[in-house]
Amino acid sequence: MKENVLVINSIADYCKWCGFKALNPLYTIVDMGDSSKTYPDTKVNLGLFAIWLARGEGYRIGYGRGTYDFKDGEVICFAPGQVAQINIFDRSADSSIGLVFHYDLLPGTPLGAKIFGYSFLSYSHNESLSLSPIEEIQYLRILNAIGASSSDSVSSQHRHEVCAHIEALLDLCQQCYERHSVRSKENEDLLARFEVVLHNYFKEGRAERYGFPTVSFLSDRLNLTPGYFGTLIKKETGLTVRQYIKYKIIVLAKQELLGSTLSVAEIARKVGFNYPQHFSRLFKTIVGMYPDAYRKRFQ
Repeated sequence: MKENVLVINSIADYCKWCGFKALNPLYTIVDMGDSSKTYPDTKVNLGLFAIWLARGEGYRIGYGRGTYDFKDGEVICFAPGQVAQINIFDRSADSSIGLVFHYDLLPGTPLGAKIFGYSFLSYSHNESLSLSPIEEIQYLRILNAIGASSSDSVSSQHRHEVCAHIEALLDLCQQCYERHSVRSKENEDLLARFEVVLHNYFKEGRAERYGFPTVSFLSDRLNLTPGYFGTLIKKETGLTVRQYIKYKIIVLAKQELLGSTLSVAEIARKVGFNYPQHFSRLFKTIVGMYPDAYRKRFQ
């Protein structure tokens, strides 16, 4: 039987799925105690960052081949592209509260340069973070500050303000992560290994020299046959390998557009395109606007 994966890549779609109104096109706070919707065994590829304070016992979260290890009162974190099996079977017993935000909130802000340095946002991380009573109060105060300063603006000034609050929240989580020893894990998740190989390919400048990484190159690095590798990625993420690579390219391009002075043509070459117009066309297809317009809007 074919298993479908629900792919959610925008705050609007996420809020529609959960039954909430978004605070902003790029971020929102969600209090599950205010929702009556249930999601029996839904496999979700969330293209957003999510930080949750788990409350209640009306749901389960599967991650990779097992379950996401969390207890009531602990924090659960997700990075874009992570896939989870979510089963909310009793909404009345779920009062979790969290923050969900899109990557487009970050470029050009101090947080944008450090977001992937937070250890607990790793694709191989599937354990919750234990907060002390004082840290839980700090967590809720930060969410309240974000809610108090919310507006529908996507201006640079507003994004910097909200990202400063989010950075404080992530620093709090990192503090918890570093305080507790990480329990031993079984074999590293395929998506975690895939992400590392893909990230290093671009970081080492291979894309600029050789173009996009091929399915054969990636599967070879993971010691899998191309066909089997492609099947696994499709099953786990709902995306083909090539679609996943394109997603990675767009993330990197956004960083360069708002975090550097490189021209669109230079950025295109850096992420593996010989012809800037092909890069611009892909960017428009995925993001909904051309690179120059994106840079102008968020700077």
